[in-house]
Amino acid sequence: MDPQLKRAWASLIFGLIFFMIVVGTVISYDPINFLEDDSVKSLVYGIVVLGVALYGIIVLLFRTKEQGMSVLTDERDRNFGLKAMKYQIWVRSVVFLFWMIALIETSEYQQSIPLVYPFFIFITTIISGALAQSIGVIIGYARGEANA
Repeated sequence: MDPQLKRAWASLIFGLIFFMIVVGTVISYDPINFLEDDSVKSLVYGIVVLGVALYGIIVLLFRTKEQGMSVLTDERDRNFGLKAMKYQIWVRSVVFLFWMIALIETSEYQQSIPLVYPFFIFITTIISGALAQSIGVIIGYARGEANA
């Protein structure tokens, strides 16, 4: 299995687990008011910081030759990575569009948004981008293997 595909599977599995932990933690407490409880806020911030750090470690563990390890990649691998970045940009754009519409519709008469929304926007953007990149690489390899 190619290193880029290994990284995609590891990132996908980790991203889904991370997403479930964050969503479960926030939902188990009051999603709109969890920032008011300092212990819950610290717990969620800790989970997010740990998750981002662990994702960075996953990326470092499965580097390619150009990134500093002795793993050979070819043009096909680079193309899969570039296509996956396109998926990632598209998904992040959809996430931002969702949040823009949601915030406009829910905060129309308030002229402001609750402080928790920027946190949710950040988390959903990070997680959706990582998942989209992983899924894009996996789809690329699946289509590439079928066409080979």
